[in-house]
Amino acid sequence: MYKILIADRDNVDAEGLKWLIKTVYPTWQIEIRSSTNAVFTTLEKQSPDLLLLEMEMFDSVGYKKLKQLVPILNIKILAMTIQPTFDQAKKAIEIGVSDLLVKPVSPEDVLRSLQILYRMHSKSLNHAQIAEDNTEDRTLLQKNQAHHVKVIGMRTIHPNEIFKLYTYVMGHSWANVKKVFLLPEMILCLVEENDQDFLRKCHTFIRGWEKESNEAIILAEGNTNDTGLLQSQYGKIKQRMELSFYTGLNKLIPWSANEWVSIDPFLTPKEQEFWIDYLRRGDIKSIKTWLYEQFLSLTSPYPDPAIIRIRLTSILAQIRRYMISRHLIDKEKEEKYQALFQTILYSPLIYRVIEEMIKLIASLIDTDMQIDSKSEKLAKQIYHYLEEHYHEKEISLDMIAAKFNRNTSYISSLLTKYYKQSFREIVTMRRIKKATQQLTETNLPIKIIAKECGYRNQQYFNKVFNQIMKCSPSTFRANTSRTY
Repeated sequence: MYKILIADRDNVDAEGLKWLIKTVYPTWQIEIRSSTNAVFTTLEKQSPDLLLLEMEMFDSVGYKKLKQLVPILNIKILAMTIQPTFDQAKKAIEIGVSDLLVKPVSPEDVLRSLQILYRMHSKSLNHAQIAEDNTEDRTLLQKNQAHHVKVIGMRTIHPNEIFKLYTYVMGHSWANVKKVFLLPEMILCLVEENDQDFLRKCHTFIRGWEKESNEAIILAEGNTNDTGLLQSQYGKIKQRMELSFYTGLNKLIPWSANEWVSIDPFLTPKEQEFWIDYLRRGDIKSIKTWLYEQFLSLTSPYPDPAIIRIRLTSILAQIRRYMISRHLIDKEKEEKYQALFQTILYSPLIYRVIEEMIKLIASLIDTDMQIDSKSEKLAKQIYHYLEEHYHEKEISLDMIAAKFNRNTSYISSLLTKYYKQSFREIVTMRRIKKATQQLTETNLPIKIIAKECGYRNQQYFNKVFNQIMKCSPSTFRANTSRTY
């Protein structure tokens, strides 16, 4: 019987999930726990197959304990979070979450993830049964690796396709295979060590598989000099396979000591400034160059892919801030953002992550520039209107906002952005400019000039003029007037 533990502080949400799952899978055993202590007690005593986890339920101490417990109990985790933040992504990666859904979760997404995880569970049970039924296989795995034999591990990208690959291996003679072990996540093949034609045969095997299946595979070579237990080779090959994140799929990863190089997964203050500045400037060329240099120019020894994924989510956090600050969030862009978040967490290839990230950034910058272009055009229209109507006494920010069907705050920010002046400053400077022209070129009374420039009384006009020109209108006229 498939056993699920729902860990959620909201009992209403938990009961809703239980009802949904029971409706589709009535035979499954489902327990609900709403406190961390109860969750850990149930995990240790009942060993469920799947933990349906609310990410916000655990503090840092709880996550540390969960991280230690999960590999021991060998359980899968389907997690839910209120917001897909950098911290939540980091935690999800660290505890080995199989899928991360954003609340409120849709029934379709929950059932889709459950179906995939259950299929993986069923396949694992079938594979384990095969190994258990074969006493010879089980014994060989516990024995030392024989001399003159090398171990080749292979797996599919999606674990539920592993049995299909096993069937293909068993049906095709290649590379002088001596023995094949089917394990839950991998196939181990013992092949003749001194086969001079081994690489060509490997290539032919991969090409043949590509013709029969769209599922990518990874092959990794074990350590020929290691004659210890085959089970220890399994662990080393599994780690070796993670290099495919950098080197690509459908190829053999040759053996070498696999030590991950240590890097800081977080952006430095200078790098954060780079992202803020270049996103604001819309410099997609420099952003693309930076991403290529940082992630697609890596050479061996590589960083742990989990650390790279964390670093990528820290960049995603900068993209999110840009989206918020530039008002670039709508349904379509939010869906693309969420899709990129999932790609960062689960894509088997780093170059796919980078390409998808560049696509999203380019799309956001393009939209931002279109908005800027429209905004600049509107700002010019408003400014031109003010130059034509500055002298009207009733002119006001409210009137302009109503005329151009925008709110007053937006009009103010627009004028400040493109003309470095507020609405009132633009109107005042235009009025004073006209006043100085009339004071210089005409003999009109100052009272009339004030009225024609939009001021209701001469006293207020005198005050404003004096603030800007540092002298009264009459003094200005006396110093600059022409003789007519």
